[in-house]
Amino acid sequence: MSDLHELCYFKSRPITRDVYLTPLKEYLKAGIPATYTTEEAYNYENDIEEEPSSTTTPMHLICEYVPKDLTEEEEDVVLLMMETLWLNGAGWCLTNDKNETPGCVLLRRGLHGSKFWESCVDSGVRAEVLLRKLNDPNVEFLEEEEVGYNEVESEEIPELVEERSERRSGAWERGQSQQFSEETEEPIEKKQKVNIDEVEE
Repeated sequence: MSDLHELCYFKSRPITRDVYLTPLKEYLKAGIPATYTTEEAYNYENDIEEEPSSTTTPMHLICEYVPKDLTEEEEDVVLLMMETLWLNGAGWCLTNDKNETPGCVLLRRGLHGSKFWESCVDSGVRAEVLLRKLNDPNVEFLEEEEVGYNEVESEEIPELVEERSERRSGAWERGQSQQFSEETEEPIEKKQKVNIDEVEE
């Protein structure tokens, strides 16, 4: 059994963020899936290559071992643990070795209608809504459009730079100290300066 699974047995009290929620996030961040089962951990530890027939996930363990005499602060921590697992892909419909979903575990324990129960229901509803949207033929998914660019072949770049340099240097050699447009590379005509004092009223 992994440390992630051990965490969900709530062997120590009080249940605090530092002792439970923070390590949970660290395990998930390290790459342990939210759906990692006790059966998979057992097979790994015992070099068993067979596919497990049941899926007892961390969510099952939380629903099975969450104490019924929680303080309000402890309840909040457990709910945050559940939400963290949901957001990381925990399955609300996976079944454990007793063929129970996390919701079924809570129902058996008499926790129907609790905040933990509501968390499972909300997750199931979100999953169903998303599934219906994905299967809706009227839903159009945006695809990344290819953006066209006026690309210049790498072989042409030195010639292009040289050509622009020659055009500018040639102008200077002819005594035409002209400014060039950065976009068109064409010379910009200078406006003649007018002395206001010389303008007759």
